Amino acid sequence: MSVEPDLQNTFFLTRQSANVMEDLHRQLHEAAVLCLLYGVTGVGKTRLLRQFVDSRLVQDKVVWVELDADGYVQSLPEATDRQPIEQFVKLVLQPSEVNSIFIIDQFEQAPPDIIAAILHYWQLEARLKEQKLVLASTPDKLKQLLQLSQKSGLSINSLELKALT
Repeated sequence: MSVEPDLQNTFFLTRQSANVMEDLHRQLHEAAVLCLLYGVTGVGKTRLLRQFVDSRLVQDKVVWVELDADGYVQSLPEATDRQPIEQFVKLVLQPSEVNSIFIIDQFEQAPPDIIAAILHYWQLEARLKEQKLVLASTPDKLKQLLQLSQKSGLSINSLELKALT
C-alpha cells in the first residue's frame, strides 16, 4: 500500500524561504512593525506564512485574517458584507491584545477603504499596543501601499518571495 504525499500541505525549505522567515522573525521582534511579504500569485506566500507561524511564532499571539475575492474578511463569520470595515475594526483590531501579531493574507483583495482603516489603526493604536502586522500580497499592491504609508507616516518593511528557478 503506497501513501500519497499531501503536496498541498508540504513545505519545502529553500535557502530563500529560510532567509525570508529569518528576516521576518527578526523584524517582528522590533517595536510596532508593519511588514509586507509580496510575490506573484502562487509563489507560496500563504504556505510560507503558515509554516512561519507554526514553527517560529508558537509562543506569540497571532491573529490570522484572510480576505476573499471581494475583499471581505473570510475568517470572520460575524462579519457582514454591509459593514466589512466596521466589523473588522470592531471584531479584530480593537479588542486585540498587546503584542499581537496580525497576518493578513490575500491583501491584494483589500478595497481601498479597508487598507485606509488598517493603516489608520496602525498609525494611532498599534504602536501603543506594540502590535505587529504582516501583509501578504502580490507585487501590484506594493506601490499603492508604499504611497499610502508615506502619506500616513508609516514605515513598511518589505520582503519579496521569488519563484524557484
